[in-house]
Amino acid sequence: MKIAFITSFNQSYYDMYGKYLVNSFVKYFPTTIPLYVYNEDLILPHTEKNIISMEFNLGDNYQEFIRRNHKSRIKIFAKKAFSWLHACKNIDADRIIWIDSDCQVIQRVPISFLESICPDDKLTAHMGIWYYDKKTREGNVKLNTPIYCPETGFNVVNKNHKLFNNFIERYEDYYVSDKGVKLRRFYDNDVFGAVVKSFPEENFVELNPDYHKTPMRRTILGKYFEHYKGKVKRQENFLIKEK
Repeated sequence: MKIAFITSFNQSYYDMYGKYLVNSFVKYFPTTIPLYVYNEDLILPHTEKNIISMEFNLGDNYQEFIRRNHKSRIKIFAKKAFSWLHACKNIDADRIIWIDSDCQVIQRVPISFLESICPDDKLTAHMGIWYYDKKTREGNVKLNTPIYCPETGFNVVNKNHKLFNNFIERYEDYYVSDKGVKLRRFYDNDVFGAVVKSFPEENFVELNPDYHKTPMRRTILGKYFEHYKGKVKRQENFLIKEK
């Protein structure tokens, strides 16, 4: 099985978090497993052959989306969405694994483990979360229907699955047609969740069956990866250390 990891960051995020992800990836993964980096506004200071710079040419649909009148936060999360789309369309691999730049590899990861996460008969493997309210300027508003919104800091997609192209097309349509404005939030994880729920459940692996809001360390991934989520990063004494 051909496995490829992908991530994305700019210079600021590289300095704060991304360098720890890349350094830990180099330390714990063999050179046969690549990490493709969508690097915005920086030149990667890494010469390892499995750290591959993709720069930030995400295509016409991305440029058109950015030109439209969306809020800045929506545009920020669209960078991740379009990087993921570009990788799914252009990288030659059986499995594409997205990993956020504020993650870190904490020990050697068996290739057999990666191969087992998303079997041949599954389209994606991801950490699902259910949301029962929505933040507004007036405070939290209870939703009539819960929203399924995965934590997309780590997810696997099977490019060989019969529904792969349909999944990618539906995902991209949220951005091309601006359908995402009708979601709880027009962020990549809300879009991912909406697309997942448009397919039969048997096509997916739920990595977060208890639906924890901060899931990674509570899943099978926690043995090998750490994800420094927002609340953790906002702590006064927060500091990432090389593992």
